[in-house]
Amino acid sequence: MKEDRLPGKKYWRSLERLLGNSGPDIIKAEFPEGADEPPTQLERREMLKLLGASMALAGLASCRRPEETIVPFVSSPPGFVPGNSVYYATSMPLGSSSCGILVESYDGRPIKVEGNDLHPSSRGSANSWMQASILGLYDPDRLTRVRRLTSDSGQFEASSWPEFSEFWNGLSEDLEATRGESLAFLCEHWNSPSLSRLKRDVQARFPAATWVHWEPFSDASILEACRELTGQNSRPIYHFSRARKILSLEADFLYLETEAVRYARDWADSRNVDEAVDSMSRLYVLESSLSTTGACADHRLAMSPDQLQQAAIEVA
Repeated sequence: MKEDRLPGKKYWRSLERLLGNSGPDIIKAEFPEGADEPPTQLERREMLKLLGASMALAGLASCRRPEETIVPFVSSPPGFVPGNSVYYATSMPLGSSSCGILVESYDGRPIKVEGNDLHPSSRGSANSWMQASILGLYDPDRLTRVRRLTSDSGQFEASSWPEFSEFWNGLSEDLEATRGESLAFLCEHWNSPSLSRLKRDVQARFPAATWVHWEPFSDASILEACRELTGQNSRPIYHFSRARKILSLEADFLYLETEAVRYARDWADSRNVDEAVDSMSRLYVLESSLSTTGACADHRLAMSPDQLQQAAIEVA
């Protein structure tokens, strides 16, 4: 290699040339001795056979069709075309109410949820809970069988419906003698007529049984307040599209209320910027933590929960 020289300057292209070492010994030491020689115990033909076999096995393993249990249609639905989406109108329970939704199904698998334009509770919109409900159908941790709590280990173990029927048939005779005093049911709130009828049938057979309804988010406090005020099991329905001044006391009616989807549309209708500014509604929020309704408020005042009662009295 020709060395580059300029008048008064000297350049080098590697540390080996700078130190005066051409570097062949260093290059040879990079690989172990005999690395450039073919193996003596394995012929070239055998090595190619092993490489070809391993590549073929790897290719077959990666191209295997996934095993699925698919049940074909016995009678195909009218107008069904494979690959085209089909839409179904149904309703989704939310607290003590229900919202009308449209479910998009692709080859028998629901993939999308949207609001139904013809339903008064949704009016074509869907909140995050309705959108995320489709994930529950494909949740790998979803409960798929009956489970039984063992008294020895205190852990749940898998069971079956025939085993539960055998257990219940033997237990129900003893419970009927005591009218179900030691029997308790833990369930969610519902607005289904079928579930209400089943509850009445069970109460007629076991009148002393205890029923406990629990949900992470429910309208229990709202129903209890209406019962104390009116003496009836009722729930208020607000018409925010007709209101011009709205006061929210620790109530996230745009997101967490049962009729949040409907309330959000009604509130949006009262905020039409195409009309006169004086006709738009004003939203005042008093709350202890930031919420969706508080983020949309015209005037928001943060205060501790123990101050809300006095603030409501002063406003009244």
